[in-house]
Amino acid sequence: MLFAKQKSRLALRSVALLLVLLALAGPRIAVEKAEHNVLFLIDRSKSVTLTSDDHATRAAIQRLVSEHPEWNFAAVEFAEAAALAAPPGSPILPLGAALLDGNASNPDAAIGLGLSVLPDGAANQFVLVSDGLFTDDTEIAVNAAR
Repeated sequence: MLFAKQKSRLALRSVALLLVLLALAGPRIAVEKAEHNVLFLIDRSKSVTLTSDDHATRAAIQRLVSEHPEWNFAAVEFAEAAALAAPPGSPILPLGAALLDGNASNPDAAIGLGLSVLPDGAANQFVLVSDGLFTDDTEIAVNAAR
């Protein structure tokens, strides 16, 4: 009988020690969450910059950013060429940050640059901010984004 009591005490102590070690380890349930990235492709060609209000465009973009703080935002400005205006995760997306020749509108360059800065395997979206008057073949640009 004495041996059985010692055996049960040892078992209880072992269980208590395991529970304390488990509590100290701080176990967590890992939930993999897809990263959500939104890249604004902002047309800075003359047809846009001469006819639209930068302040209103900036306010609309910032409103979307503030409504989704858990998402990563980035911006690429484009005209004839493209430039990264704000890398992914930027809290503020400026307009006019890049010096671009506004004589043409080439979304293909912007999409190519956008694809290069967004991570593979994440939920990536492009938002095009433009008047739709492209000087380049838009079908090529759309197929590149797909």
